[in-house]
Amino acid sequence: MAMTPPQQRARLGQELRRLRSLAGLSGDQLATRVGISQAKVSRIETNVTARPAMDVIARWLDTVEAKAEDRDRVMALAEAVVTDISSWQAIHRGSLEDRQRQLLELDELASNIRHFQPFMVPGPIQTAEYAHAVIESTRFSAGTDVDEAVAMRMKRGARMRDDQDGPNYHVVVTEAATR
Repeated sequence: MAMTPPQQRARLGQELRRLRSLAGLSGDQLATRVGISQAKVSRIETNVTARPAMDVIARWLDTVEAKAEDRDRVMALAEAVVTDISSWQAIHRGSLEDRQRQLLELDELASNIRHFQPFMVPGPIQTAEYAHAVIESTRFSAGTDVDEAVAMRMKRGARMRDDQDGPNYHVVVTEAATR
């Protein structure tokens, strides 16, 4: 099974931390040698920096004197992380159902989700009729799998409301969203 973008970023951080530790370097020592701050080393290793620069990763690998196979694996992982760009065109290029499924998979990694929505009811608490109208109203939905996307959105919403299985879901909506 392919890793999700958050899983890829976490894996990259773990690999870089492992290589730094094997080289016997502290975060501060590595930061000085790579030319970045110690805080940035920490953010990369703990998956706080979503897309670290490729040149930083290359310098990191040079500094820890990574073996060729480690270097190839980490650079491929870093490239996958850096090129994970979700534009509106990319999100809607394929199946709307697939996008809802991706969101459901991302939700499975979360223990808490906080959502602020000023203008519409958030997807996980929409009714099927509301979700259908929202999806239909986008220019991207023409000729796509709207009914399947609505069904997947309803499944995601049911999981969010499940006290046993779902993450803690906190949502704030404005009065405008409820009208």
